[in-house]
Amino acid sequence: MLGQSLVEYWLSHLAEAGAKEVLILAPDRPEQVRRVVEDGAAGVEGRGRPESRELTVDEAAANIAMIKRGWLEPLWTPSAWTTCRA
Repeated sequence: MLGQSLVEYWLSHLAEAGAKEVLILAPDRPEQVRRVVEDGAAGVEGRGRPESRELTVDEAAANIAMIKRGWLEPLWTPSAWTTCRA
């Protein structure tokens, strides 16, 4: 989209809307998504977690809730990027 990947487009959109931090659950090409988020060009701080498959809306919401409560660690963080597989 206009020279950007879909992830870059949405990160830019979220930054323009005032988001400061995003959490991405990435079932498809997580390493590419991690590199885009790591670049930080969109102006938001990103954390993420690779997933082994596409999640349902309920599964994604449950994972996000567990990460927010500290019960599940995001595997990509701004302070320590880690290459990992779900």
